[in-house]
Order: sequence, then C-alpha cells, then structure tokens
Amino acid sequence: MKKMNFKSGILAALTVLLSISLLYSCDKDDNNVSTYPKNVKIAYSITSKSKDIKMGKLTFTDSTGKDSVQTNGQVPFNKSVPRLISKQGEKAKLAFASAGNGEITLEIKVDEKVVKTESFKSAADSLKGSIEYIF
Repeated sequence: MKKMNFKSGILAALTVLLSISLLYSCDKDDNNVSTYPKNVKIAYSITSKSKDIKMGKLTFTDSTGKDSVQTNGQVPFNKSVPRLISKQGEKAKLAFASAGNGEITLEIKVDEKVVKTESFKSAADSLKGSIEYIF
C-alpha cells in the first residue's frame, strides 16, 4: 500500500509540473502581436535607371483603401499617404504600366520600413509591374 501511495504522489507531482510547463510554453509571444486597428504611413516609390520613362498608368492604394489611378506622370514617382488599417489582411498595392522599354523598381514602405520591393525589366514595347503588401 505504501509503495502505491508513493507512486501516486510522484505521478501527481509530475502531472502538476507538466501542466504548469505546458501552460507557460503556450503563452503568447509578445514580439509577434499585431493590434488592429492601427494608423500607418504608407510610402510608394517608382524609380528607374532608364531615362525618360513616362507613366502610362499608375495605380496605388490611397488613404481610404481604394485604388487611385494616375496617368501620364513622370518617373521617379513618390507618394506618401496616412492610412488606418482596420483589420489583418488589408492590402497596399502599387502598379505601373507604360508603352516603352527599360527597367523600373517599385517599392512600398510602411512607417519608414521597406516591406516590399521588386524590379521589372522589358526590352519590348511594353513595361509593366505590380507589387502588393498584405497587413
């Protein structure tokens, strides 16, 4: 009987210790916590090493979350907009199209940090590219 009580006591103590360690190991990691809604500053830029690239059509996500379209602008292009991100999954996008060839680089920054950048190159008579960042 005494051996059984001793074994039961050890088993109970191990169960409690295991439960406590599991409870603390499953705690949230504060470094990955994102809270919504949040206010951010989104900066869009288009640069090129090629000379005389003119925009045919430029689309970017504006401060309301809707697409804003501009035509016949000039590269380089820079635009910053404040935006309230209501929930996870909202997007910021930047798209460019032009009749011509060359190379462009599209970039999106959120709160001064580059979150997406990509270069596009064309030797044909059409140059286009688009990037998107998902919050």
